[in-house]
Amino acid sequence: MIVIIGGGPGGRIASVRLASSGKEVLLIEKERLGGQCLHDRCMAICALNDVARFFNSGKRFHHQGIVENLPVPDFGAVIKGYREVEERITSVIHQETKDSGVDVIIGKEAFVEGKKVIIEGETLEPDQIIISTGSVPRIPDIPGISLDGVHTYKTVQGLEIIPKKISIIGGGVSSLEYAYIFSSMGSDVTLVARNKILKGFPEKIRETAFNELARVRIIEDTEILSIDGDERVKGMSVSCNGENDEIQSDSVLILTGLVPLSGKITGVDKGSDGRILVDDHMQTSLPGVYAAGDVIGKPYLTTAAWLEGYVASENILGNPISVDYTYIPHSINLSSELAFIDTCRGGLSTSIPNPAGPGNFWEVNNRGTGLSEITFDGTSGLITAASSASPCAQTAVSYLAMLMNLGVRIEDFMKFPAVHPSSDGIHGLLGYIAAMKKSGKLLEKQ
Repeated sequence: MIVIIGGGPGGRIASVRLASSGKEVLLIEKERLGGQCLHDRCMAICALNDVARFFNSGKRFHHQGIVENLPVPDFGAVIKGYREVEERITSVIHQETKDSGVDVIIGKEAFVEGKKVIIEGETLEPDQIIISTGSVPRIPDIPGISLDGVHTYKTVQGLEIIPKKISIIGGGVSSLEYAYIFSSMGSDVTLVARNKILKGFPEKIRETAFNELARVRIIEDTEILSIDGDERVKGMSVSCNGENDEIQSDSVLILTGLVPLSGKITGVDKGSDGRILVDDHMQTSLPGVYAAGDVIGKPYLTTAAWLEGYVASENILGNPISVDYTYIPHSINLSSELAFIDTCRGGLSTSIPNPAGPGNFWEVNNRGTGLSEITFDGTSGLITAASSASPCAQTAVSYLAMLMNLGVRIEDFMKFPAVHPSSDGIHGLLGYIAAMKKSGKLLEKQ
C-alpha cells in the first residue's frame, strides 16, 4: 500500500497516477481535495480577477463613451459566487480521484514518523509514502500584526465590503494581483515591499506590470516599522530611504511568502525553514518516503507540484525519472496575462508590441496591446527565453515552453499556421526572427 498525505495538486496527481497503474493507494486530506490552489490562492485570484477586469473594462468603455453607467461591485456577492464554483470543482475532482481507484479519507490529520503514518491513533506501515502537506502563509514579526483588519490570503475572502484604503505588504506575484483586484474595485491601494518587486522577473514584464498598476501607490525597498491602531488597523508606519512615513489604511493584507507545512513530519531531513529535503527523484533522506509540492519549498508553483507529484509516482512505479524545472513558465494576472519562461542560457533578444485582437482591441489607442519578447541562440536557433503580455499569454508561453523542451528551433516557425485574429505576438515575432535569420540580416543586438 502507498499512503499519500495531502490532497493538493502534487499529492492528488500522484495518487491518480499510482492507482491508475494498479497500486493500492490511500490519500489522506485533513480539509478538502484541491489544496490551497483551489480553495485559497490560484482559483480565488481567477475569480476575483475576472470581476476586476469586468470593472476595468466598464471604466474604459465609459471613458470612450460606449457605455453610460458604471457597475458597482458587491464584494460579498463575488465571494458567494466564487464559493459556489469552488464547491462544484471540489466535487468533480473528488469523484475523479475516487473513480481512478484511490481510497480517499477526508477530515483526518495524519502524522508521519519515519516510515510510519499515524491517523487518529491507528498506525500504518505502508510500502511507500508521499508527503504533500503544502504550506501556510509566512507571517512577519511586525508590531500590530494581530490587529483586527490584518489579513492573509486565507482570511481576505472573509471581507464583506471592499476596503476604502488597503495596504498590501509583499513584492511577489500574489501581492500585485491583489493590488490590481482591489484598485479595480475602487480601493485606494498602497503596495509596500521590503525588496524589489517581482524580483527575478524579466524587466519588460515588470515594466508592464507597473503600467497596469498605475492607480496603485508602489513603494519598494521599504521597512515596515509597525501596523498601527488600537483594536483595529488605522495605518502603517514605514521607513524608506532613511525617512519615516505613515500610510493610512483600514485593512492590511500580508502576502510575504509561504512556509512549508511539515510540523507533523519527523524522521526525514529538513531545511532551516522546515522544508523537507528531497533529491531529484523526489525521495527524502529516508528510502521509500517521497515529498512533493510546497512542503519541499520553492518554487511554490502548482505546475511544479504537478511535476513533483508525477516524478515521485513514476519512481515508485519503477520508472526512474528526475525533476527538471527548466521549462516551467511563470505568470501573473493583472488586466492582461503576463507570462514568461527563462532557461537562463542567454542569447540575442528582440521584442515587439502585440497585435490587436480579442481581448485587447480597445487598448490600441492607449498603446496597451502588450508585448512579446524572444531570446534565442543566434547560431543554433534554439529559443532560450520568452515573455508575453497579452490576453492569451499564459497559453502561448505554456505551449512554447513545451516546444523549447522538445528542441524546436526558430527556423521551424517559418511554417507556423497562426490563427487570425489573435492578440498573441509570440508566433509573429518568431516568424520575423526566422525570416531575418534565413536572410542573413540577423543583427548582433536586436
